[in-house]
Amino acid sequence: MSIDSGSFTFHYMIQLGICYLTLCDKGYPKRLAFLYLDEIHNEFVNHLTEIEEKKARDEGRQTQDWDRQIDLVERPYAYIKFDKTIKKKGKDFANPNSRSNTGRLSEDLHDIHNIMKKNINEVLKRGEGLESMAEVSKKLQSESSNFKWGAKKVSLMAQWQQYAPLVAVGGVVFVVLLLKYFL
Repeated sequence: MSIDSGSFTFHYMIQLGICYLTLCDKGYPKRLAFLYLDEIHNEFVNHLTEIEEKKARDEGRQTQDWDRQIDLVERPYAYIKFDKTIKKKGKDFANPNSRSNTGRLSEDLHDIHNIMKKNINEVLKRGEGLESMAEVSKKLQSESSNFKWGAKKVSLMAQWQQYAPLVAVGGVVFVVLLLKYFL
């Protein structure tokens, strides 16, 4: 997310319950700011993991999840040593036109491009699936109309079998009555 404030923009993201925030000039590329925040997140997770592994080795115990460390922080500025990493990354990302930042953006755009290709291919596969589904639907529709005609035919035959003996008996009675009274 980004929040504009005068000639500056606050960019922030929340990952794994931690909020990462940076303040940039309005003209600084938004995508690069979020790449910076993502790298800070990755470095912070690595930093916490290393701290936990060292503590676990020193205390002779199993390592715990790094996020548990954050819940147990008792003093402000517990991670002040991480400030060196933040400053180093800040210098790396300070000039948006530097070769490394341009490379980062290109790599990120390449990743996005690959994801979009993958999504388009999945949509095309779904389209093929929909086409085959439409064909199956048409077949079912024609077969259902055939079934409907067959069902009507069977129904008429059942009615004929049910009422034909009555009609035949009625016809015979009629003919007998005709012959008896008119001949």
